[in-house]
Amino acid sequence: MTSILIYIFIAVVLFASAFIAKRRFGLLGLALAAGSLLSSIWGYDVGLVVSGLGIPSSQLTSVTVSSLIILLPAGALLFHGYTYKNLVGRAIGASMWGSTGPWSGSTGSGSPRPPRPCSNISALQRPA
Repeated sequence: MTSILIYIFIAVVLFASAFIAKRRFGLLGLALAAGSLLSSIWGYDVGLVVSGLGIPSSQLTSVTVSSLIILLPAGALLFHGYTYKNLVGRAIGASMWGSTGPWSGSTGSGSPRPPRPCSNISALQRPA
């Protein structure tokens, strides 16, 4: 239930930020796609770093970490690019970005992926 509330909160914040900044959906949507890829690559590792900092590992922590990873590129590009000129365009673009953002990287499982095994173990061993 708390992860659903986090997703709704993120959607509202994304809508408000895109509406106020008047930014077009194209570049922001591309940034969300890049954030989704980064989340799938770095999500497990960043979760381990966060749990190493003393924050207890839970589903709420993993959802928050993956959401931050997804939103980082979009937040960096929020104030760059083309703008909408009229109110209708701003509302449509902001609603598309707000509705796409929270769901772009969610897998629904809530469990992190296992670490990838090293394919060349002999390269990691030191010679005796």
